[in-house]
Amino acid sequence: MTPLLDFLKTQRMQLIRSHSADFIIAIKNDFIMDLYFLRKEKFINLLKEVVSKPDLFLTVVNRWEGNSIRVNRGKILEISDYVRLDFSFLRQSILKDLDEFEVKISQLLVSYINEQNKEIYKQKIFQELDTIINLLDKNMENLI
Repeated sequence: MTPLLDFLKTQRMQLIRSHSADFIIAIKNDFIMDLYFLRKEKFINLLKEVVSKPDLFLTVVNRWEGNSIRVNRGKILEISDYVRLDFSFLRQSILKDLDEFEVKISQLLVSYINEQNKEIYKQKIFQELDTIINLLDKNMENLI
């Protein structure tokens, strides 16, 4: 019996005990979030399936230290339930404007605190407030 096979057989019970919860894997870019839901049973079954075949095992598991397992993400995603959330509609929504407002106000407040000419930054802050309030008033019927 190979050392790897010996190791895998001794780790089988630890595997079942140490992975007692389901997994959620989130992969996100700017406006798209891919969610993968993996039941613990599917994960354990995958590892049980490959545990007796060292070559197959190494295609799934990259490293195993204690109860910490580094795995081939592709193999895990293949057996997971998948949901894609598309938030690209937010590009056209008032939330984009509110987000930009928050960034501008934060920058202006930092400048107001750190710079000497506070009156200029105070004026710019009020201009930004006026702009966002006008935008909210203009879009109020779509907000409610």
